[in-house]
Amino acid sequence: MKRTALATVALATLLTGAAPAPAPAVDATFLLLARQANDAEIDMAQLALRRSGADEARMFAQNMVADHTQLAAQLRALAPDAHDAPREGDAARLAMLRLGEIPAADFDQQYLLQQIGDHLAAISLYSTEADEGRSSQLRAFAGHTLGMLQAHLQQAVDDEGHIGGSSPSKQH
Repeated sequence: MKRTALATVALATLLTGAAPAPAPAVDATFLLLARQANDAEIDMAQLALRRSGADEARMFAQNMVADHTQLAAQLRALAPDAHDAPREGDAARLAMLRLGEIPAADFDQQYLLQQIGDHLAAISLYSTEADEGRSSQLRAFAGHTLGMLQAHLQQAVDDEGHIGGSSPSKQH
């Protein structure tokens, strides 16, 4: 098994608490992790829409809801018989709970920093699937989706740099 595939399986083990998946389950692991991450992106963005004080963070969150809702539909279409990803216990869900407890003055910057980390992880996951997945359909989907994830990462970096160190009240 290639090193990156092993890393994906290790990440799945960490996030789900499950035993490592055998090599033929690389695609199933990708689908599980992609669904979990995607659901968490939507939930975090909805939280940001309720709590954000900065226009940049709100616009970013609106884009996340739109793009990741569409991505969720694509994931369901690719694997309609797959079970829904567990919604409790995974690292992304725990991160969202922590994000909900951040004071309002720090929320926007922390949300965008979380998005930077989340999108770096998603890019790694999708890159691994695009390079090493067993299903040609999933490899193509992952490769195509990478551009969107990279654009999200760049936007989060740009927005965080713009609002970083300033209070939300200075944004309006």
